[in-house]
Amino acid sequence: MNTFSGSEAETCTIAGAWLKEAGQPGVVLLEGEVGAGKTCFVRGMLDRLGWEGPVTSPTYALMQEYPTSPPLVHLDLYRLEDPEEIWELGVEEWLEQEAWIAVEWADRAGEFWPSASWRIRMTADSGTPDGRWIEFNPPKELQDDTVS
Repeated sequence: MNTFSGSEAETCTIAGAWLKEAGQPGVVLLEGEVGAGKTCFVRGMLDRLGWEGPVTSPTYALMQEYPTSPPLVHLDLYRLEDPEEIWELGVEEWLEQEAWIAVEWADRAGEFWPSASWRIRMTADSGTPDGRWIEFNPPKELQDDTVS
């Protein structure tokens, strides 16, 4: 499913609505260029989970944990130099828990992610200053379902 967002606020709203429909927690691989709205999407997820604090991309820390219910772990792997570094972050422990794991620049970790991951691609719309297209690609296990 593709949807258009005309602003950051709308992207947050779309993310929150998607999270409600997505159901059980899992891995969300956020794809898009710098400034495409990946962190804004995570902010919308956290809003839906009741988080009231600030949300920034963990560009230098690589990982930020939010004690929501269920918890959300936000990763930004832009600065990951070697795919093997993903193991040092302890992400595999989060994969075993009921938690949302939102990952920016997930491709930097190679084939680390489970096949049951959502892929959400954001592309800037050149005709609208704050516009972006958001493409939702569910895990193969859900592609026959109506969740989008």
